[in-house]
Amino acid sequence: MTHEDLQSLSHDIANFGSEVAFRSAVSRSYYSAFHAMREQTQDVMLSSPPMGSHALVTARIKEKYGEALSKHFHKMKKHRNSADYDTEKTFRRNNAEKMFSDRNFLLSKAVEAEALESNKGEG
Repeated sequence: MTHEDLQSLSHDIANFGSEVAFRSAVSRSYYSAFHAMREQTQDVMLSSPPMGSHALVTARIKEKYGEALSKHFHKMKKHRNSADYDTEKTFRRNNAEKMFSDRNFLLSKAVEAEALESNKGEG
């Protein structure tokens, strides 16, 4: 299973068109981003790694890509938590689409940063 498999599933789930589907799509899309970023940051060594897999990935994103991207990822986690636990809040298609967009932004910025870093070594 890849992070792209999870993202594809999140789109399929959202197409069911119900609130529970939108909530599930938000969650699966977040985990798609989580697995992608965990893979892309596994080479980052931290002097004081935090406890918990989500906190660790967030810290590694900050170390490798900067604070702005790490805050973006943390905001995505909060949105996922809301989808999973805030049953009094209504979720609609736009909530799922926002997570899809946030995921794509995160992954594209990470790819851009990797390309910039790679180009530094060539110059």
